[in-house]
Amino acid sequence: MSLANDRGTSDHSAVGGDQNLNGTPPPLKQPLVFSLTWCQCNSWLVPVIVFANVVIFGVVMFVNNCPKHTESHCVPKFLGRLSFEPLRSNPLFGPSNGTNMITLAYLGFRLEQEFGFVKIGIIYIVSGVGGSILSSLFIRNSISNGASSAICGLIGSLLSEVLTNWSIYTYKVAAVLTLLFGIISSLAFGILPHIDNFAHLGGLFSGFLLGFVLLARPPFKPYQFLMCLLSLTVFIAGFVVALLMLLREEDGNDYCSWCHYLRCVPTSRWSCDGV
Repeated sequence: MSLANDRGTSDHSAVGGDQNLNGTPPPLKQPLVFSLTWCQCNSWLVPVIVFANVVIFGVVMFVNNCPKHTESHCVPKFLGRLSFEPLRSNPLFGPSNGTNMITLAYLGFRLEQEFGFVKIGIIYIVSGVGGSILSSLFIRNSISNGASSAICGLIGSLLSEVLTNWSIYTYKVAAVLTLLFGIISSLAFGILPHIDNFAHLGGLFSGFLLGFVLLARPPFKPYQFLMCLLSLTVFIAGFVVALLMLLREEDGNDYCSWCHYLRCVPTSRWSCDGV
C-alpha cells in the first residue's frame, strides 16, 4: 500500500534555481495520499496502542498455554506455552496479530501526524465499538476480541479521506485501487476460521463514514459538507438501530440467511463447525 508523501518544495531565493524558462517557478507536486504539512503533529497515541496490543497478546498467549489446553501438537514447540495451535485448527497460524500491528503502525503513524491524535483516536475507538456491535449481532455462540475492527476503521477512514479530498491527489485512481486491494485482502482473510469478519466489516463501515466527517481538508467545498452531513446521518442511524437490535437480543442471522459465510467458508483443510 503506497502511502508516500509526494509533495516537493522549491527554493526560489537562489539565483537561477528551480525556475522554468519563462521565469516562473515550477508548480509544487501534489501528495499521493498524505501531505505532512497541514498538522505536523507528533505521533504518540498509535505507538502506545501498538505497545499495549503486543503486551496483551503476549500475556494472552502465556495464559492460554496451548500445549496444556490443546490435544493436538502446538507449533513451534520451542516456544513452549507461547506456541500456536496447528494449521488445521488455526489457518492463520498466529501471524494475524503481527500483520495487524504492522498495518496499524504504517497507517496510524501517518494518520496521527496528519490529523492529530484526537480525530484518529475517535475513529479508532468508535470503529472498534462498531465492529464489536456488528459482531455481537451475528456471532451468537462465541466471543472474539482484538484490534482488527479498529484497524479496519482506520483503513476505511483513509479511503473516505481520499474521496472527500479528491482534488488534491495526483494519482487518484491508483490511491483508491491500492486501498481497495488492502480492504479486499483483509476481508478475504476473514473467511478463515477464528477470524471475525463481522468485526472487520463493522469497523470498516464505521471508519469509512467517520472519515467523511473528520478528515476533510480545508479549504472546504460544498460537496464535502454534503458528504459530511450524509455520512453522519447514516452513521448515527445505523449505530442506533444496531444498538437497539442488540439490546433486544435479536439475531442478525434471522435477517440474512447467507451472512454466516462472511465469517467462515468451509474447505477440505478446515471446518467451520462451532465457529
